[in-house]
Amino acid sequence: MTHSSHQILIVGDLPLSRGLMRMVLTRLDYIVYCVGSASEAAVALSHNQFSLALIASRLKDGSGLSLSKKLRDRAQKPLPIILFGHSWDAAAMDRECENAGIQGFLHKPISISRLVDHVRHWTRAANDSQALLPDNPPVLQRYRDNAGHSPVSALAAARQHRTAPRATLGLAEPGTNFQPNGEAMAAIDLDHLGSFTEGDAQLESELVSLYISTAQQYLAQMQECQAKDEAWDGVAHALKGSSNNIGAKQVAALALQAEKSAPDAELLQELNARLTDVIAFHDARSAAHDQARAQARQTGANAQQRTG
Repeated sequence: MTHSSHQILIVGDLPLSRGLMRMVLTRLDYIVYCVGSASEAAVALSHNQFSLALIASRLKDGSGLSLSKKLRDRAQKPLPIILFGHSWDAAAMDRECENAGIQGFLHKPISISRLVDHVRHWTRAANDSQALLPDNPPVLQRYRDNAGHSPVSALAAARQHRTAPRATLGLAEPGTNFQPNGEAMAAIDLDHLGSFTEGDAQLESELVSLYISTAQQYLAQMQECQAKDEAWDGVAHALKGSSNNIGAKQVAALALQAEKSAPDAELLQELNARLTDVIAFHDARSAAHDQARAQARQTGANAQQRTG
């Protein structure tokens, strides 16, 4: 059975997190469905047969653990389920998942390699009814494919025409902001972002673009709240989470401040300015990646001419 035969359901969490998982798994030829709530997940399951469900531990209309138990009861065939999210006590959460018969818990921040490890193992297990859903499934183990190679190697193969060398931007590049002590702070923490993208330039571009679009929507909602003098703490909280996920620390810090305060025009203006920094940083980095790809193509063409 090919990856394209497997349908995966992703439930809950911020659109940015769902978008990252969808981008990665779609590249590996999985069919991915994303829903935002427990009620939407129940509807999706009634119309589709999924090989695996990835469920956020906290949902807007319930807990991921409770939903997992319901979905397994309603599924037409055994359904492997992996929870993901933050946990104050990782060991306790792992034990809780194991006791509930849930196949694993992915602790945030979720790396691509851990995500691919779990998805490949449990979708492969879905082809073998004897291997599926043991009474006490191992939690958070690292699995390898039939050839003994790490599953992330498949993602590397899918990247072969998309990956560009990671460009290093100088401190004076667009999108760089200076702190009161004179030190420069990049609009995006590339080390944090790299923990998701693992050097894939195309994935980085897509993920940051998704973040920018999402953040702009949140800021538009905050603008509306400010105009109507309505509380904006919920929207600010969502913006903070998305910004922290991507490594946009300046936006996240201001969103935290907004979450704890009443709507304020000056704060909103500062948030828009910092998001503009992110956009400038992203544009400069994308240009650097494009230049690197062009240089690589030219180098390859020159080498071919010399050998020809």
